[in-house]
Amino acid sequence: MQKEDAKNDVLIKFIVQKLNAVISVFDDGGEPIKDFVPEDSSQEAFRQYIKLLLPEFRNIASEQLPYLILVNDYQIYICFRCFSIRQFIVIGPLHLAFQEENDHACYRLTNSTIQSLSTDNGIDAVPVVYPPVVFSYSTLLFNFLTESDMAENDVCRLYFNSDFVRPSVSRSTNEYLFSNRENGKTHNPYNQEVRLLNSIETGDVAMLKRIWGESSEYSLGQTAADPIRNGKNLAIYNVTACGRAAIRGGLSAEYVFTLTDAYTRTIEDLKDMMILQSIVEDAELHFAESVADLKEEGLTNNSGNPLIRKCKDYVFKNLHGRLTVNEIAEQLEVHPNYLGKVFQEQEGLSLHMYITKEKINLAKNLLVYSNYPCADIAQYLGFASQSHLGSTFKKVTGMTLKKYRDSFRAGTGSPESCWSKN
Repeated sequence: MQKEDAKNDVLIKFIVQKLNAVISVFDDGGEPIKDFVPEDSSQEAFRQYIKLLLPEFRNIASEQLPYLILVNDYQIYICFRCFSIRQFIVIGPLHLAFQEENDHACYRLTNSTIQSLSTDNGIDAVPVVYPPVVFSYSTLLFNFLTESDMAENDVCRLYFNSDFVRPSVSRSTNEYLFSNRENGKTHNPYNQEVRLLNSIETGDVAMLKRIWGESSEYSLGQTAADPIRNGKNLAIYNVTACGRAAIRGGLSAEYVFTLTDAYTRTIEDLKDMMILQSIVEDAELHFAESVADLKEEGLTNNSGNPLIRKCKDYVFKNLHGRLTVNEIAEQLEVHPNYLGKVFQEQEGLSLHMYITKEKINLAKNLLVYSNYPCADIAQYLGFASQSHLGSTFKKVTGMTLKKYRDSFRAGTGSPESCWSKN
């Protein structure tokens, strides 16, 4: 029993420091067992709040489930029972960051005693924590102590009531449908969207440009009352949908997600809405050209082969190291000879050559889009020296590192940014 308590204490202390919050442990009868307080001693005063609120907490948290309880629309506590060890756990108080209103909290308390104590003691040092962090660590502790397997999303649904959403959305949908019929307004044809996404998935740049030239009298939709917000929302949706099409076309999911994030940030920061459509079209073209380059190289999309997909994902995430077939095979728990054989059969080139091409393609991007010296790029990519990178680069591209950087930075061409397409 003492060993179990020691393990529990280690995890609780870890979470106390991560949340910077008090965690109190009580027995079945509500008697205190232990308090775990962050190194910041100013939170010592919170203990008296927790003891005053304990009877109400215990009344709400009647089952072995985690409960988030809002006190005075200000303080958040997470409480749960552990029937197996006959203990009652309280995490808090906390504030949830970016929480503009708490109207949908399922469990709320108003306690005038706590309000007056806060005023008298001048305590305003309740730690502010990002909600996913609170849910993550509270779920971890709950699952560990109760031997449960509750998911964070399940916990969030327990905390906040969203039952009002579907009726509200249904009413809004019917109102807009009625209004649009009355005014003859409809969204863009679905088949046009399908063709646009198909042009990206297949890397058909010509088809994409033909779709751009099609006139449309249809509405793109209204996602927000503010026209600027509405335009940005629609642009972000478009870029996201096109990114998913590019993944189906064979691009690396991690690369596409990162590229989509970059376009989204650009759209969010945009001040001149006159270029919004140009940014969206640039993103569509970026994805389509990348898929086209991939197909031109003869590299097929092997998402149906889990081993090849995992292999490529591992290469993508570890291009900065000295990758070897043996290392990748060990990570994927297969024999190196088997991995090499399957990769050669599926991709038409050896895994070693694939790694080299990916490193060279990343070097192209770094040469054009960064100011890193060639020696630093060589070290980053796991080459023995700058000369080693230079000789490999010239063998693959026919150009020296300096000539490649100077040529494309001078505007005489565009780099092949295909290092992350596979």
